[in-house]
Amino acid sequence: YLRQTLWWIAGGVLAILGLLYLAQFAVVRRAHDILRRQESQLQEANRDLDARVRQRTGELEEANRSLGGEIEERRAAEARLDHLAHHDPLTGLPNRLAFDEKLDAAIRRAERDGGQLAVLFIDLDRFKAINDSLGHAVGNELLRLAAARLAQQMQPADVVARPGGDEFV
Repeated sequence: YLRQTLWWIAGGVLAILGLLYLAQFAVVRRAHDILRRQESQLQEANRDLDARVRQRTGELEEANRSLGGEIEERRAAEARLDHLAHHDPLTGLPNRLAFDEKLDAAIRRAERDGGQLAVLFIDLDRFKAINDSLGHAVGNELLRLAAARLAQQMQPADVVARPGGDEFV
């Protein structure tokens, strides 16, 4: 009788262990399926994120190129404005503002180095009569020719400017 009871107990324990094994197998399989699905979702999210990052990077690169172009345009516009602010539009020579700046720098340099400098003022005689009798187009051409001739006579360190009207310095 004891032997039979032990067999029943052993069989019951084995049955319970088998059921526990099957339950554990089902839980592990379910957990494995969940992990596989989450891994798939994570990979999809990573692919989506990578695509969005590439797209945004492209947009930022394009914006950066555009800003670079705008910066170059602004620098060119500033250079044109600076040129217009410091040069006579008719002759292209430095105007009064530019001349005053260059004269101040030359005076400081001469004082510092103990050197000298000379300033020559030139006024075209009877220019008003030319403008009045032959017209402003002829007067403008005369100013351009006078500016060109003066500029040809200058040394590299010399400055010729048109502060206004028919005056050259």
